[in-house]
Amino acid sequence: MIPQTARAERVICESVDRRTQRCPMDTRGGVELIRNLSGVSCQNRWSRGQGFVEVRDGCRAEFESFRSSQGGNNNRITCSSNRGQNQRCNFNAGRNGARLVRQLSNSSSCEGNWFYDQRGFIVVKNGCRGEFERRRSN
Repeated sequence: MIPQTARAERVICESVDRRTQRCPMDTRGGVELIRNLSGVSCQNRWSRGQGFVEVRDGCRAEFESFRSSQGGNNNRITCSSNRGQNQRCNFNAGRNGARLVRQLSNSSSCEGNWFYDQRGFIVVKNGCRGEFERRRSN
């Protein structure tokens, strides 16, 4: 059985005076921008690294990370496009890539609105929210 992902933690990270700010966070299972708390769009003003989320240019937002409920074996992840914005979710699926297991968004179809970029990211857009897993080798 493939483990489900579970919410791990929420962090508010703020770029003060437009300076870049790194906030510690467990990012191994992916990170999602949950809520923009600033007067500027945070699209293209945040990123994640190993053990941190980073904001810049006045972005202030709440982020949520994911972890596997089965001891860190991240075979499945949820990735969401909020308010139609593109979202990259870290998910190193290897050379076989990823597949959509279940669409979670009600109003937007995920068909044609996601891809796996071979650099270890699932990219969703246009309101797609889905659950993804590693493709199995044939």
